[in-house]
Amino acid sequence: MIEHKIWKGDLYDEQPEGKRYMIIGNSHYRNPADADTDDFTKILMTAVAAREQQKYLPFFAIIQKAFNRDHKLWTEVVFLNLVPECIATADGKYKEPTDEQAARGRGRFLEALRCYQPDKIFVFSNSHKKGWRALPETDEELDRGHAGITKIPDLPPGRHFEYGSYAIRNKKMMAFGLAHPARVGKEAIPELFQAVQYALNF
Repeated sequence: MIEHKIWKGDLYDEQPEGKRYMIIGNSHYRNPADADTDDFTKILMTAVAAREQQKYLPFFAIIQKAFNRDHKLWTEVVFLNLVPECIATADGKYKEPTDEQAARGRGRFLEALRCYQPDKIFVFSNSHKKGWRALPETDEELDRGHAGITKIPDLPPGRHFEYGSYAIRNKKMMAFGLAHPARVGKEAIPELFQAVQYALNF
C-alpha cells in the first residue's frame, strides 16, 4: 500500500516559536506515464522548492504569493496531502477520496500533528469531503458542536473560511480551513490572500 512520505523543509526545525507552519492539500494526481510511489510528494516538493515546477503547478505558486514569499517558503514548512496516494491521473484529479482514503487521511493528519508539532496549520482545500471538510473535528467542535465552528472575519458572504484548534501533546495548534488556490476563482484570490494574512497574524 502506497503512503506518500511527508515533506519537511530543511529549515523547518530552525523556525522560531510561533512560526512553524504545516501546509495541507487534499491529494496529488499523476501523469499516466508516472508511477505512484511513497516518494511522490518528496520528489515533487524538491522540484517546487528548487523553483522547477512553479509555472506548471499554480497551487504552490498562489500559496507562495498568499504568504508574500518565494519558493524558499517550502524549505521552511511541512507539507502533506491528506489522501496518502495519488487520487487519479490528471483527468480525475478532482475526484473525492474513498471512505478508506479519507479514514487514512484523518489518521495521517493526527500523526503529523504529533510528529511535527506545528504552530499553525493551513488547509488549502475545503470542498465537499475534501481537505478541511475531511479532517477530524476541532476541539471547539467537539466541545460545542456546530456552534464551535468559527469563520474568518471580514470576508464576503459565502466565503466559508474557518478555523479551530487541536491540542496534542499539551500543545494547542491553530488550524485554518481555506479554499483550493487553483479552484477559488480569480475574483476571490484577494479574499484568499486576506484569509491567509489573518491566519498568519492570528
